[in-house]
Amino acid sequence: MKLIVLGSSSAGNGYILNGTNSALIIECGVPFKEAVRAIDFNISKVAGAIITHSHGDHSKYAKTYIESCIPVYSSAKTATESGLTGHFSKHFQSEKQFLIGDFTI
Repeated sequence: MKLIVLGSSSAGNGYILNGTNSALIIECGVPFKEAVRAIDFNISKVAGAIITHSHGDHSKYAKTYIESCIPVYSSAKTATESGLTGHFSKHFQSEKQFLIGDFTI
């Protein structure tokens, strides 16, 4: 497994856990095209994305990820604050373990 850092600042946060068969995007604060470029445009490899809170440097591009059919996981509060809706907007509960593809969160 490899950690790819796309950005880690107030300008935008984004990370990818890139495994052999799947990838998990952590934070949606960088444009979607930068994330998929980092994994050689293999969108089918992406199990999902997770955002920790609604600040723009973490969630600014989440709608673009959702529009690209990437499931974006967040708390219900974060989804509401970020304006995330639709089939690919997924909610999780704090302190409860869940799966995103092969990744245990």
